[in-house]
Amino acid sequence: MLNIYTSYVCVSCKNQLVLLTEELDNMSKDKYLACPYCGCRRIIKQKTNNSLKECMSHSAYQRVNRAVRQVR
Repeated sequence: MLNIYTSYVCVSCKNQLVLLTEELDNMSKDKYLACPYCGCRRIIKQKTNNSLKECMSHSAYQRVNRAVRQVR
């Protein structure tokens, strides 16, 4: 069974981002990934899972104005 989600952590701002594995595979090789929060290119791949809740389990999130934000 294929894993759907891939989680990454930014080295500079320590925020987590979750991307679809299928879109990462379809991305051309001359492009690079960057943190959407600070623009840093240094991101570390954490894990791949089928469930989005499993990817986001180690951090705390809260809902602010209908958007989910990372607390820690």
